[in-house]
Amino acid sequence: MELELTLQTEAPLALRASRTSEQFTPTLTHIPGTTLRGALAMEYLRAGGAPTDGDFQALFLSEAVSVGPLFPSTETHAGRPLSASAVACKRFGAKHPASVGDTLLRLELARITQSLDPLDDWLYCPDCRREYPDRPPNTRDRLRGYYLYGRDFHRIEPSTRMLTGVGMSRATGTAAHRLLFSMEALEEGQWFRGRIRVRGDAAERLADRLRALAPADSDLRLGAARSRGRGRLKVIGWRQVEPKGPPLVDRWEALNTTIRNLWADYGVEPEGEYFTLTMESPLVLRDGCLRPLHPDQLDAKALSLPDKVERQHVLLREVTLQGWNAAWRLPKGDTPAIGAGAVLLFRTPADMREDVLARLAEMQAAGLGERRNEGLGRVRVCDPLHYSFEEATR
Repeated sequence: MELELTLQTEAPLALRASRTSEQFTPTLTHIPGTTLRGALAMEYLRAGGAPTDGDFQALFLSEAVSVGPLFPSTETHAGRPLSASAVACKRFGAKHPASVGDTLLRLELARITQSLDPLDDWLYCPDCRREYPDRPPNTRDRLRGYYLYGRDFHRIEPSTRMLTGVGMSRATGTAAHRLLFSMEALEEGQWFRGRIRVRGDAAERLADRLRALAPADSDLRLGAARSRGRGRLKVIGWRQVEPKGPPLVDRWEALNTTIRNLWADYGVEPEGEYFTLTMESPLVLRDGCLRPLHPDQLDAKALSLPDKVERQHVLLREVTLQGWNAAWRLPKGDTPAIGAGAVLLFRTPADMREDVLARLAEMQAAGLGERRNEGLGRVRVCDPLHYSFEEATR
């Protein structure tokens, strides 16, 4: 069962991106699942519950409930993080719609052909060529942020502003002389949507408990500076959701149809079939000695895929997950992770399709890696973002 939770900011929301000691503290532009999970746990305790309760254990300390991140959205559509392969006009970004695309397949084709021909013309913004024919066109560059899922492509840009405050002296507990700091925060009136997965025989009862912890029109408190009126969000509501869009096997076929058509334009025949993995939240994976996996180690074996599956291309960035333990009043340890939006392209022999699809379906439903109950390790297989722009230009 999947529940979609919708929140709206009623006060500036500061979610510190790092534990910096500098005078400027940036904010995250989404609500991590860890943060939401902690806020729901606090509501449970405020209602008179105890950490030893069976429901508390099931809701917050087991794998039965996975609290996913909440991304900037609109009143009617949920947002998702853009993949590391998304590109748009370097100067105008998504304001030039024809420049928006995905570079994953063309990078792979360039590697196979050992030529930059698949990128030569495609690399430049078509809108710039049309609007400014007398000037050199701008190139396409990495497009970051979020986009709406379930409708035509539309990029979402979260609004932030700076909050200036006075530093506190740890020795006296009063305002420190001549010490100011600035905190970045998300502005009021913005929508955030995310999904919570509930599994097991008690899924219905646990789902009801979650709804009761944050009923519609109530408030949740998140982030920093809550004692100063920051971080207040209104619960717009909950709804049970069903998977939308084409099923996995249809997305697989659409991706490989696009690859065959694109490869044929350059006189190349694909060897086997391809699939993509796109991370919708950070991924924490460790080896047998509990060391974080290096990006070069993210191969088929690390993801429990069949041996003959080969990783062909990877686009990602590494991040450090940080946090605060409210019970102990201490910072959590830093955890190296693969950031949301990471993309991996794999190739598999065509006769292994059924075995691979079975593993991918399990992966998409249950996630990957550690701390899945905090919403980490969520993955999307054969995301249409990687092939829909190529099909639209034909």
